[in-house]
Amino acid sequence: KGLTPAARVAAAEHFARVQPGAAASAPAPAANERGALLAGRGDDARQLQACNNCHGPGGTGEPPAIPYLAGLDAVYLAAQLNAFRSGTRRN
Repeated sequence: KGLTPAARVAAAEHFARVQPGAAASAPAPAANERGALLAGRGDDARQLQACNNCHGPGGTGEPPAIPYLAGLDAVYLAAQLNAFRSGTRRN
């Protein structure tokens, strides 16, 4: 929203030139199942609420207060989850 018309054109031209990266290897089925469980139900034993509780079904969020997760880069998401685990991110 905050971009000028010229900046929008420049951004569009940039992304039109970007080549897709190599596909990441698919996670193991057990990891997919665990992720689906955490997203939908959380983990009571670890006192983790479901991702969907805040970020909504499918990770769509409610910007700007509740960020979306859907479509975010897997490396970024993994880094953020590891930051939560280590205690360097606490929100």
